[in-house]
Amino acid sequence: MWLMFVTMTTVGYGDHVPSSHGGRVVCATASILGIVLASLITAALGNLMTFSSNEQSALLIVTREKSRIRMRQFAATILVLWWRRLKDNLTLRQVHNHCHCRDLSL
Repeated sequence: MWLMFVTMTTVGYGDHVPSSHGGRVVCATASILGIVLASLITAALGNLMTFSSNEQSALLIVTREKSRIRMRQFAATILVLWWRRLKDNLTLRQVHNHCHCRDLSL
């Protein structure tokens, strides 16, 4: 169990070293099992964190609706700014025409 823990944590303390061939086989097996165990746990957790096809479809629909709302708000902003500019231009023309008439009457 200690060798599995040392292998999974990649610390690799050399305080317990096998001296016989059987001990080396056991340590090598324990080291490989530690790596496999860590890989399986990581793969299982990663698999739990992925979306199913239904969840991905729902996420795509929500993202599309958010984009539509953002696009409508952007279009409304453009229209409001265009209208304000049009209104201001008409007012500036009227003021400009009015000022020229006054200058001519003097």
